[in-house]
Amino acid sequence: MGFQSLMESQAGVFTRAQAIRFGLDPHVASRLIRDQTWVRVAGRAFALNDSPVGVEQMAWAATLSMAHSTVFGVSALALWRPDAPLRIPYLIQVAVPDPRRGQIRIAPRRTVVPPEERTMRRGIPIQTQEAALADSLATLAEPDADRLFAWAVSRDLVDARSFAALVERRKFSVNAPRLRRFAAMLRDGAASKLEVVFHLLMKRHRIGGWKANCPIRAAGRIVAVADVFFEAAMLALEIDGWAAHCSKKAFQRDRTRQNALVQAGCRVLRFTYDDVMKRPDYCVDQIRRALALAE
Repeated sequence: MGFQSLMESQAGVFTRAQAIRFGLDPHVASRLIRDQTWVRVAGRAFALNDSPVGVEQMAWAATLSMAHSTVFGVSALALWRPDAPLRIPYLIQVAVPDPRRGQIRIAPRRTVVPPEERTMRRGIPIQTQEAALADSLATLAEPDADRLFAWAVSRDLVDARSFAALVERRKFSVNAPRLRRFAAMLRDGAASKLEVVFHLLMKRHRIGGWKANCPIRAAGRIVAVADVFFEAAMLALEIDGWAAHCSKKAFQRDRTRQNALVQAGCRVLRFTYDDVMKRPDYCVDQIRRALALAE
């Protein structure tokens, strides 16, 4: 393998030591750094001046600069999923097994990544996608974590059972309560993933006073179960995900349930998948208007 091939295999990133091993004179290497023909990516790693530098290049720089490191947390998730709603930090986050000093644009965190949470991606040691998601949810500011969780749930990136196992391994973490809340939402806080997204939408907009999957009683018996219920306002919200509402039988069941809710004295608002995912502001506005009418 020549030096050009090595660079290509490392997303355009290399170290001075690698270049010298391939025959470059050390004085020439120093000059290329001084005149910025080579630009520092992070740590001891460089790229050519006109090369793109993104998360993958930063991850390679950390891998080349810090032995036995694993790209971690938000940095790892950004590498797995460039479409994730993340504000990518200027630093690349890595897990290391022993105390390390930070290097230029590399933030080491002393933590042991279990073998089942560690893998390779394009030659880079990295957390698995689900583990990176869990640690991102644990460390982001709460509104950002809620937004990320809703995004992940809506794309079927989170499995309730495997997420619960990840949370269990983090049970002594300072952010364990937040992760347990997310796990509970997956387990029993909502009947569908669309409802999870909807619950997080209301939380983000500070709409309180509701219960999920709430039994509605009339004449001493349960006549319906509302997806979301505001008892003080007698307002029921129904979340119509396509998968659970696309059959003739489901259509009939929904109408029967809505009639039961109305007969029990509830007002009913219905929101579709497109409402929740594409028009969240519309949902929030409709809920607030309905609650205002009840005051």
